[in-house]
Amino acid sequence: MLEIIVLGFLACAAAYVGLLWFAGRKDDVIHGDFVEPKS
Repeated sequence: MLEIIVLGFLACAAAYVGLLWFAGRKDDVIHGDFVEPKS
């Protein structure tokens, strides 16, 4: 049971990091006027 919880947590963490990385890359690529510049 504990293994399932740990694997689920790792999967969620990996997905979260992946989404953050993808969002960061998207901002770097688009350079849209609506995107706030990072200070």
